[in-house]
Amino acid sequence: MRKIDLNKARKNKRDDFYTQRCTVDEGLAWLLNIPSFKRVYCPCDTGKSAFVNWALDHDYEVRFSGEEDGGYEAHWRDREWADVVVTNPPFSLFRDFYKWLRVEDGLPFVVLSNLNTLCTKGLEQDWIEKRIRSFVPTFKWFSIPAHYENYYPTTHYKFNKAGEKMFQVPGARWLTDLTNECPRPLRPKPWRPCCAPILLDDKTVSYGAKDSVPEAWRGEIAVTPTWIDYYDPDKHDITKWDNNPKDMDGNWVYKRYRVRCQDWWREKCGCGG
Repeated sequence: MRKIDLNKARKNKRDDFYTQRCTVDEGLAWLLNIPSFKRVYCPCDTGKSAFVNWALDHDYEVRFSGEEDGGYEAHWRDREWADVVVTNPPFSLFRDFYKWLRVEDGLPFVVLSNLNTLCTKGLEQDWIEKRIRSFVPTFKWFSIPAHYENYYPTTHYKFNKAGEKMFQVPGARWLTDLTNECPRPLRPKPWRPCCAPILLDDKTVSYGAKDSVPEAWRGEIAVTPTWIDYYDPDKHDITKWDNNPKDMDGNWVYKRYRVRCQDWWREKCGCGG
């Protein structure tokens, strides 16, 4: 099987973040309600991982791949053995990791990711076909090696009671293909009109990251990755992913999802046809 060297993430991207147990307890609690899951595989973890210890504490059978012979690489074996995958893969290697997850229609998974990796090439069709969902963790602090001090803005640092350096990742998100069982999306923020709406074409209004999107709308709109926190597959249809869109004036704008409201929801909200 293919090997992915997680040490590359450590050396090249400084992408070596360790998930806290409180994050795992909250993010995986709903898995306890799926009795068919008895075997958990953690492909990017060591025996000290919060994911591994969570599974052991809840009497799952657990296998993990992590540090071996002084290295830190995932062998990503045991697919056929496992019922579900839980882990926090390096964000910089997420595209390859996701390809592995989806081989032969994939293996059920709940993994930590971030808003940028949710827009990774290769996920577009799964969003459109409603095969995946994301939800927001409450606790977004990760422990990191001490030498990361000069790599990230120091405003994101703090130290916990054990003296570990902690780094906040505001864009951290859970991603899963267990779309019916996972936590529901956030309630939309109260709507306010965009201060300076952007038109991608003569019909499509584009909303920025700080703009609040209407609860319902006519036609198609374009939204930034942050809107995915409010995406509800029972109300919305993602129709397209624009990786490098331009506005009507030919200016490049940030990545956008194009989204439509389902008819029943638009009518319920009084938006008409």
